[in-house]
Amino acid sequence: MIHQVVLPEPEPNTGFSSLVGQVISLVKEGDKVSKGDQLVEFDRGQDAFGVTSEHDGVVVKVHTELGKTITSGELVVDIEV
Repeated sequence: MIHQVVLPEPEPNTGFSSLVGQVISLVKEGDKVSKGDQLVEFDRGQDAFGVTSEHDGVVVKVHTELGKTITSGELVVDIEV
């Protein structure tokens, strides 16, 4: 089964309508990941934010790249679980 990981929407009451930032670290296709492992980290200017895996599995597709600006709702990686 393939689990698609997207950049989440910000938590309510944070004052942000969406998360936007530049990718500063990223898993690679073929990487084995465990639940809780960081998949992508991006810099929002004032701080950095990471997205972690909700499943154990293998990264089968990366939909972004280092240096790219990404926004909430954007597909980041596919994990085969």
